[in-house]
Amino acid sequence: MARISFLQRLDGRYYLRVRMPAFDGEETLSRVFRFALGTAAFAVARRRISLSVAWIVDIKDHPELIQRGALLLRQIRDYLYRGFPLDADVLAARLVFEHYVRSWLTECRGASFAPDEVCPGLTPAWKDFIEQNIAAEQTHLRKATDDAYRRGFAAAESLEAKAPQAARPELAALASESVALNSRTLLVGYGAGKQ
Repeated sequence: MARISFLQRLDGRYYLRVRMPAFDGEETLSRVFRFALGTAAFAVARRRISLSVAWIVDIKDHPELIQRGALLLRQIRDYLYRGFPLDADVLAARLVFEHYVRSWLTECRGASFAPDEVCPGLTPAWKDFIEQNIAAEQTHLRKATDDAYRRGFAAAESLEAKAPQAARPELAALASESVALNSRTLLVGYGAGKQ
């Protein structure tokens, strides 16, 4: 089966890896752009790449710094129009895009251009885009933590339900004896140390 050429697998994780235009101050070159997709599953990586392919192809077709700035601003506005990313794959695609925009901003500074000179209106849109991404990351992290807690709680309940009924009182008695024994040992050890 043929693999998507933008995918690279390193240490069991998938990365977006593509040659993108880069301005070094005098001419436009080609540099490797690589970003972790946050998954070890091929299907998820492929889905996340597919959400980024359109703007990647646009950028590759328009290598000039100013043209890329206009395309990036259009994509930022498109993301802002779509709103808060509820899906983890959409968030991952937005983070790939965010990383590329950061590299473009570095190119602008390296060429002694202010980003707003190259692309008027970029700064406020960029700020809103970053704030949405941060809020989405925090929401997804809280959801993942909550889901992990619920899975652990459900697993504990299922183990308790599988334990034989007759063994439960004995286990409780053993546990209370163990606690009492540990308490006495601690008290005796404490008292012996003071003498």
